[in-house]
Amino acid sequence: MTGAGRRRLRQRLLILFLVAMTVPYTRQLVTSPTVGQDFRAFFAAATVVAHHGDPYDWPSLARVEAQLYDAPRQLEPGDPAFYEFLAYPEGPWLAFALTPLTSLPWQLADAIYVTLLLLVLVAGSFTVFTVLGWRPRRAWLGTGCAALSAIGFINLFMGQVSVIVFGAFVAADCPAPAGDGAPRYCGVHRRVGGRLRRRHRRPSGGLSGVAAADPADVAGRARYPARYRLHREFLLSRTARLAKDGGAAADHGRGRRLRCLGAATRSRPADPRTHATARLVGGPAVCPVLRHDPATSTGGCAARPAARGLGRPARGGHHLGLLDLPVLLLPRAAVGLLQRLHRDPRRHAAVRMAPPPHRRRSGPACPGGRRVSVRTWYGVRRLYEPRFRERVLLGLVIIAAAYYAIWSIVQWVSLTPAALRFDFVNYFGGAQAAAQGSDIYADFKGSWGTEAWVVAYIYPPFFAELLAPLTPLGLLTAARIWLIAVHAAFLGSLALMLRIHPELSRTGRRVLLLAALGFMPVYLNLKFQQVATVWLLLVTASLWAGLRRRDGLSGVFIALATSIKMTPIFLIPLFARLGRLRVAAIASATLLALTVTTMLASPGSWQFFTVVLPRIGLGTANWDNGSIDGLVSRVVQLSPRLLGDMTQTAARVVIVLAALSVIGLTLWQARPTADAGWTLRLSVAALMTSLLIVSSVTWQHHLVTLLLPVATAIAWITVRRPGQRYAWWLFAGYAMCWIDRRAFPLPADLQVHGAGQAALVLAGTSVKLLGLLLLWALLLQMLRRERSSALMRPARPASGAAA
Repeated sequence: MTGAGRRRLRQRLLILFLVAMTVPYTRQLVTSPTVGQDFRAFFAAATVVAHHGDPYDWPSLARVEAQLYDAPRQLEPGDPAFYEFLAYPEGPWLAFALTPLTSLPWQLADAIYVTLLLLVLVAGSFTVFTVLGWRPRRAWLGTGCAALSAIGFINLFMGQVSVIVFGAFVAADCPAPAGDGAPRYCGVHRRVGGRLRRRHRRPSGGLSGVAAADPADVAGRARYPARYRLHREFLLSRTARLAKDGGAAADHGRGRRLRCLGAATRSRPADPRTHATARLVGGPAVCPVLRHDPATSTGGCAARPAARGLGRPARGGHHLGLLDLPVLLLPRAAVGLLQRLHRDPRRHAAVRMAPPPHRRRSGPACPGGRRVSVRTWYGVRRLYEPRFRERVLLGLVIIAAAYYAIWSIVQWVSLTPAALRFDFVNYFGGAQAAAQGSDIYADFKGSWGTEAWVVAYIYPPFFAELLAPLTPLGLLTAARIWLIAVHAAFLGSLALMLRIHPELSRTGRRVLLLAALGFMPVYLNLKFQQVATVWLLLVTASLWAGLRRRDGLSGVFIALATSIKMTPIFLIPLFARLGRLRVAAIASATLLALTVTTMLASPGSWQFFTVVLPRIGLGTANWDNGSIDGLVSRVVQLSPRLLGDMTQTAARVVIVLAALSVIGLTLWQARPTADAGWTLRLSVAALMTSLLIVSSVTWQHHLVTLLLPVATAIAWITVRRPGQRYAWWLFAGYAMCWIDRRAFPLPADLQVHGAGQAALVLAGTSVKLLGLLLLWALLLQMLRRERSSALMRPARPASGAAA
């Protein structure tokens, strides 16, 4: 038998062994009473969080664990299947992430969780073996061994998070591939004054040498051969031309960088002085040396300390010809330790580089004189590599999309009448009343004055007439159809956002999809089966039609969105303010026609304007209300005698003035400019954000409509590049809108006992409002800058001509 035959035989035996190992593992998973031991603690903590509790409160967690695992089967201590109390050991992120699974039996949730862990383990293992240079077949065999090993199985069996940590390490250490025009990742730390260390082994390619920005600054000298062919990439640095090389000093770039200088097979030129780099490429194995002009080190500018690692083969390993084995997790520490243990007496002293001409920034510095920067940290530094950043974003988008798909399928399959106690019951009740010709708002009028008013139909009558055809199907079937419509509206909105913002780069599109699929209000909207995604689709469609000058279609979409929920009616004066009078006229006429038709079909629908709107316009002091109205109402509720008998009146005045100020300022900032596209997009985004700020009631699932403003802000930052503070500004607003009040230690009984708790309640329940204000202010700032830049554009040709 040949060597290749023996290898194939061993591989087949390994495959048989792996298949055989699945039998005891499957039996253990099915029959063991301790399966998912750790996951049960995570699931119980998620259940506590879903019921607005504290997962680190041991008594409440113990009660939930007993109710979930022991009470259904009436297990007592001493029983092998009895689940003893296990505290929740992880951070709050895991409990919040598992909250959507709490509506399922824990066995099904454990199966979904283990499946996700298995996918992470397989992907991480395959990536590791691929980086090590294994062929795909061997890499898949190694992945199977990792997944079916004892360590891998015990993590899956117990439901541990170590697999997630492993996947994070692999994602952080995965090298980025080379691309056209981008530096090839050849395993060298690109840090000025740092060591040149090899990172990952590649089948081909390597570092050609060390050179300056000017090719004449490269000095080659025969040295120990690296036993690898020279490649066409050079590490360039800012240095002056050497005096002995001739010519005046020149400055050809800033900082050390990788630059492609041509193919390695180019012919050797006749003049080695003029084409020093080509000579280096075509010549024998050399040890490149980076020099500096001694004159640049004088005058108060000391030379940099020695750059250890320069003057030795960059890819061939150590000086003795030994190859470095790649160490994935701790490359710096491993290579540094080998450098300290290995002392080569023949090593030349590392040369020094001239310092940059600009002043050194003040700040903490390491003992070697190099300024400490967060960007030099390994995980942070890799994020500045475009290829690696895009790969990380793609992986996160895939994970978020998989989570969204699994969550949606589970919700649709496990939909029961008990789970329909939220908004869709109200919609269905109004639709039944509209189909029968009775009073649509009878339940609202009968329950007003109690907390039950929030579960009555409070929307325009057109929406009830629109859902009336679903009533013969029954509540559950109608809910399933409506849930599909809600998902379709959400995905259609995302598709339209990408069409509306063609300026988004590939990274920008991935950031937008990640922000949308990972936005907590999206899942709350789907859980409650809210109508917010439908009118988000209509508003986005009206903006899409307005950008393409389809005024009639844009007006119809605005009218439909207003007939479902009243807040988009402010788009009519916005379009009029921007000079789109035809859109405003068509929207007004269509809305009037729909309203009249609905009132004729349902005679009692006029009560929406006379009874429902005045009452719900009063707002509520509920802690989940994130608008200015909610904040003022909570202040009045906590301090009813704050201003004596004038407290209620002052509160109404503050709410009205705030609404007029926010909406008025938004409409005033929306002025026609030369770039009508950006002005329209930013104006609509700012108006949608302002409506959430001043609405009488803004629940967290209403914030799903912020996806359009977020998309517009990301696209504007991508095109205009105003600075990092705009991106951080946007991220802060998005994060605050994502956070729920239950993330803060507020009283569990919703009762305030003392001034300290009152201040904590006001602060914790106003985080969403602060995030909305940040986004609104950011969009207004973008509008101001867009208007200023539009005013400056006509003056540029004149100034250029004058010059």
